[in-house]
Amino acid sequence: MNAVTVFIVYNPGNAKQLTDSTNVNSNHAVPDDEKARVVSLSPNSLPPLVETNYSSPDGSAESRKFQSGNLILVGMMGSGKTTMGRILARHLRKTFVDSDEEIQHRTGVTIPHIFDVEGEAGFRLRETSALEDLVHREGLVLATGGGAVLAAQNREMMRQNGIVVYLKAGVHDLWLRTRHDRNRPLLQTKNLHGKLAELLHQREELYQEVADIVMPTGRQSVNSLMLKLVREIEQFRNNNELKHIQD
Repeated sequence: MNAVTVFIVYNPGNAKQLTDSTNVNSNHAVPDDEKARVVSLSPNSLPPLVETNYSSPDGSAESRKFQSGNLILVGMMGSGKTTMGRILARHLRKTFVDSDEEIQHRTGVTIPHIFDVEGEAGFRLRETSALEDLVHREGLVLATGGGAVLAAQNREMMRQNGIVVYLKAGVHDLWLRTRHDRNRPLLQTKNLHGKLAELLHQREELYQEVADIVMPTGRQSVNSLMLKLVREIEQFRNNNELKHIQD
């Protein structure tokens, strides 16, 4: 059990040293050269989470949704958000960002380690802070964490700043894709199938609420699914344009 100096990185090359330190007791080993960057924050030490209305020049949050060019993927762990996000971004020539990877880049430690030190509540605060920064960008395909929809603030940010796609998968498919994964803290349980069913039950309504497009993933190839999704996105855009013409 080692006392460490604590840093948190919010912007590349810009670190803030905190006044406190923590005793780190984790099952997830951290390389020695990263121990000076171990995460230990209280909610009060995070940047303030400001409720922002991301509107476009014409004053319409709905216009920002389309003009940003952002595609935001939501869904359960194992639904394929990262895999689909990468191939979709390449096809559409957009920039791919995974919000969990962004959090790890900022903190210098793994998601499991953040859960060990700060718990899920601390991780969720970091997730909101990361999303708040990411949605300011344009031309992104953004893969969000499975629990990003839990916070109403996150759902509102996503709705206002891009077309939201719910990659929908059944419990059995999710189990097949995550049963050997040791990097998802909420899934480290003896009854993985039961845990996935529980989480999906808790989140399904929120995924449906925030989504502009619901895309069942099934067993089809990633490329076939991507091409189908591209058509759905184009149809959604066309329908929105037609609606504005009619109005």
